[in-house]
Amino acid sequence: VATVDEIAPIEGADRIRLTEVDAGGDEPVEVVCGATNFAVGDLVAVLGLGGGILGIAMGWFALRLLAALPQTASIVTASFPLPLLAEALGISVLAGLIAGALPAWRGAQLSPVEALRHD
Repeated sequence: VATVDEIAPIEGADRIRLTEVDAGGDEPVEVVCGATNFAVGDLVAVLGLGGGILGIAMGWFALRLLAALPQTASIVTASFPLPLLAEALGISVLAGLIAGALPAWRGAQLSPVEALRHD
């Protein structure tokens, strides 16, 4: 959780703003944001590596819980083979690359100012 300290427009960009937040560290963090439903002083969620680790831990806990319940124990197992984990990771990486390649290619074709104006 972070406190919004400052919100500034970005020259030439209509849909995004530069936001400075205090996330409790030594220095404020600058975040480029397209949301408009917050103001200076509001509390906002800022996730980084810690948020990803928290999500993985919550998923692992939920899997253990579902495997322990009698209603779902027959369809959910708390462990899975290593090849299945590698396959799932590979599919996730491939999907991320495919989903990111087209927008990145389209953005690379634009001038920097035009890139900030588009979705």
